[in-house]
Amino acid sequence: MRRHVPGVPLQRWLLVSALVSAALIAGCSARSSAEGATHYLLTDQPTGSEATATGGEGLLRVQRIELARYLDVEGIVMQTSDVAVRSARNHLWAEDLAAQLHRDLAQRLSNQLEGVRVLDPDQQLRAPEREIMQLTVTVDRFQGRFDGYAVVGGKWRLLDSEGEIQAGERFQREQALTQDGYPALVESLKDAWTSVVADIADGLGGAWGR
Repeated sequence: MRRHVPGVPLQRWLLVSALVSAALIAGCSARSSAEGATHYLLTDQPTGSEATATGGEGLLRVQRIELARYLDVEGIVMQTSDVAVRSARNHLWAEDLAAQLHRDLAQRLSNQLEGVRVLDPDQQLRAPEREIMQLTVTVDRFQGRFDGYAVVGGKWRLLDSEGEIQAGERFQREQALTQDGYPALVESLKDAWTSVVADIADGLGGAWGR
């Protein structure tokens, strides 16, 4: 039986213990495996029209998101202690996590950055008249944590056409789970990621002098 950690509220401890227990059971129970896994989509499709660039406005290429190796798995990751992580066997992402994060990031930036055209990694333009800036995002935290929080962390960088860094910073968001279970964890991860993207948009806007 897991011991209560001093300083962590008992209610929150019980909530996270239930998540950890679910991960352990999913990994060990043949019966659960036979019943099939549950698949989760991280994000809704954002609404709104895509921004387009005209005149002297900006072009931004959003590179594919780089995940820490332990996050590049099918199972939703739970941090079970300060030093241990475990990926669930029966609670899986419905699509590659990096692909979901990239698509959501690009669409939200298109909606939030006025006058900036957002390009995919492989999208080519015929002799663009303006410099194409590059956005890189690395995600090294995207997991549930034993104290009852969803944690999203990493860094972003804005580079010019010569590869020189023009702006960027690390990000870290911790979103409390509202109830037991993996659906609640996914919702909290989603909320934390949405907050991160909003801050990236603000940082990019500042880099363009808006």
